[in-house]
Order: sequence, then structure tokens, then C-alpha cells
Amino acid sequence: MNSKTTFSPKRKSPCPPRMRRTSSRRLDWRLTNACYGYTWLSGAPYNGSTYYSCVGDSVTFPWAIIPIASERAELEWSFRDNDGNSEVIATYLNDEFLVPHSSQRTLTFAGSVGLIISNLKHEDFGEYSVRVIINGFITETRYAYLRQPDPPRTDDDRLHARMLPNAIFSSGEWQVQLACGSFSSRGSSSFSVKWKTPLGQILDSDISADHDYILKLNNPLEEGNYSCFIDLHEPAARCAHVPPTMLVSNEIHVDECSAQRALFSSAKREIQEITSIFQQFVNLESGSRPWNGRLEVKVNDTWGAVCSSNYYSSLALVVCRSLRLKRDASYSPQVSIGTTYGTSTLPAHIGYITCNGDEDSIFDCSITYNGQSCYRYYDIGVDCLPRFTLN
Repeated sequence: MNSKTTFSPKRKSPCPPRMRRTSSRRLDWRLTNACYGYTWLSGAPYNGSTYYSCVGDSVTFPWAIIPIASERAELEWSFRDNDGNSEVIATYLNDEFLVPHSSQRTLTFAGSVGLIISNLKHEDFGEYSVRVIINGFITETRYAYLRQPDPPRTDDDRLHARMLPNAIFSSGEWQVQLACGSFSSRGSSSFSVKWKTPLGQILDSDISADHDYILKLNNPLEEGNYSCFIDLHEPAARCAHVPPTMLVSNEIHVDECSAQRALFSSAKREIQEITSIFQQFVNLESGSRPWNGRLEVKVNDTWGAVCSSNYYSSLALVVCRSLRLKRDASYSPQVSIGTTYGTSTLPAHIGYITCNGDEDSIFDCSITYNGQSCYRYYDIGVDCLPRFTLN
């Protein structure tokens, strides 16, 4: 029912301020209810809540109370636009919902739902508030904002896909990382970033970090072009006005060379960060990568080879753990003999070695130091990290 009504000033609540407020705009509901008996409808928004909607849509503010039988309850809703102009837009009193004739809004109220604003117009977006008036006293005010959704943004309004320069060690293997962004603002709409693989498969991003959404590529890698795109979740996001250039990114090509560069950069950086004293006594020589090569040790200030016909993966586990290149129990480093990394011209310091695999250093393993009689074909080599393979 819409009718012309006159709004009169209301008296202030007799509740002491110290009982009514815990901050400038938030009330202590428990103490307030000690003065006046009512409860809010479930889901009633707290102060400062923001609702997002589009022009032409409807929005519901679940502002309604359940008073005790002896209380005379009144609700009064107001609106303040972005210029600071305020107006009372509706009142609920004696089971009647009253809207001024001058109101241009389509308003309805249901005690079990709250205030409903239908067919939203541009001028309907702003701050809404409700006053609870019990027995003629203003007891409480709540407010919330109605906004049109903001789209996610990048600095140039373009979505960029790129390969990160460093791989990451995860789930027992080194993985190339692709990044989609960089977002200067994530906007107000709920969205995710998805990826399209060279074979057309759609993948979710693995993580969100800083201004990017990250996809970690599993091994074996799928070689070809990857792209990312924004997937908006909320119905209201349709009016977020996302620029077309933000919907789909450029394509990033992943091949063996680019993957190996990322892997090499990560492993090299980790090796450079190693500060363990152990590294001063163990070295991997003549390998194709920083994480593999012929095993050499320093004994009595002299470098020499490890030559042993008794070689097992447990030896590689100990060496790689000591070099901090082994992180995941699901992957076993490889041990090999002289044909892989060549034979050493250095003396063979260790002629026979047996490790359990849980030692902190190869010097904790069972060792025979006299390796002079060892056939140098058995010079030991170690590969601490898996190589990338491509489809």
C-alpha cells in the first residue's frame, strides 16, 4: 500500500549511551535488547555491508525485526545519494508499509524477507539505512551500500599470460609456472582465472599470488600455446563492464627450450643459496645441469673421485639431500657410473661406499677410503632432479 504520509521527529532512546554503542556507528545488540525486546531477521546486514546489483535488477535488504508482543515497533528506511542528499523512503508501522507519493522507487516489504527494491535505476545506488523505533524511541540504526559491480583491472586493461622465469618444486617434481595478470585491482565481482591448454582443455589456476593467477604445469609437459581468461561467477557481474581486452589473454608458447630455461634458473638459484658447510666437501662435476654430474669429494684438503662397483640410489638420496636438491620422498634421484659423466683424472679417494639413504652426509655412510685399486669405469655420477619431458 502506497500512501502520502507525514514523518515526525522521534524522541531519543532513554538507554544510556554507554549501554547502546560500542563505536560511533555500531551498537551493542545484547545491551540494546536488554532495553527493548526485539531480534533481527536472520541475515540482516551489519553496518557497512555492500550489496552489488545491476540497473533493472531487484535487491533485498533483509532488514526486519521481531519485537516482543508488548512493544510498539516501527521501521524507517532512508536513502542518501552519492552527493550526500538524504530522504526517508518508507516506514513500516502498525502492520502498514508506507511509501511517500514522491518516491520514484518500486518498494515492497515482507516481514519474513525485508525491504525489496525492484527495477533499479542509476539514481538508486547509494547508502541505505534503517532506524528501529520502539515505543517512540530510536533504539538502533543500521546502514549498507548498494553499488554497481566494479570489474577487475590491469594497468593497461589487457590480460597478459607469461611464463615465470623460475620453476617451482612441487609434488616431487619441478614444474614450470604460467602467470595471468597483472591485476592492479580485483574489482568487486567474484571471478576466477582459467587456462586453455594447447589441446583445448580448460584448467583452473592453482594459486593466486600478489597480482597474478598461477598455473603449474605437470610433467610431461604439453607443448604449444596456452592462454588465460576471466570467468565471472556472479549474475551481477554482467554489468561490470569488463573491457573485451580483459576477457582473454595473449597466447604464451611453451616448448622444451623455455621449460629448460625456467628449470635451470631455479636449480641454479637454489645451488647458489646453499650455505651448508657440506658443499665445501662434495661436488658434482661434468654434468649437463647444476644438479647432476660425477661425484667428487674432498679428503685431507684434496679433491678426488668416488669409485665404487657397489652403487645404489640410496647414495644419490644422501648426496642430493646434503646439497638441498632433494625435497620430496616420492622422487628418487638417480645414481650412475662412469659412462654417463666420464671418468675422473683425480685420484679415487673412496673405493667402496654403502649408504642406507637416511644419512645426513656421505661421510656417515660405510666407506673404504682406499680407492686406488678401483676400476675407474665405476666412477660414481648422481642426478638429483628429474628432467622435463614433452608430449
